[in-house]
Amino acid sequence: MRAVPTPEAVEVPPRYPTALIFVDESAVKVSAGRFFVVGAVKVRRSGQLLRAVRDIRDRHGYLDEFKFSKITRARIPVFSELVDVLEQSDAHIAACIVDRSNRYTGYTGTSTAQKSESVRTEGQLNRLSRNR
Repeated sequence: MRAVPTPEAVEVPPRYPTALIFVDESAVKVSAGRFFVVGAVKVRRSGQLLRAVRDIRDRHGYLDEFKFSKITRARIPVFSELVDVLEQSDAHIAACIVDRSNRYTGYTGTSTAQKSESVRTEGQLNRLSRNR
């Protein structure tokens, strides 16, 4: 039996193109690190990517979170396969890097250049992912 949507509900038609976006940050506000990085992976065929990642985990017995600090010589094959799977998928990868030592105070002088650098970085990453 199909539920009747309430007036506030939004109904998405079957086969309507959608995307799933995974977002993560590299540090928290209280961290003393100089850089704050936010990364995102956008996929339209998320099930396909998630099954491929699950396959890598199962074959290698890898249960940890995938993150740069977990890379060791022994884990290079696992991370290499992950990169290959991402490259073969429809994933679009973006990142924003903020230098916390340069406090943003407004749209004057070099702060505009600093702010636009994150936009340029995202654009470059998107171009790289499209030109695979």
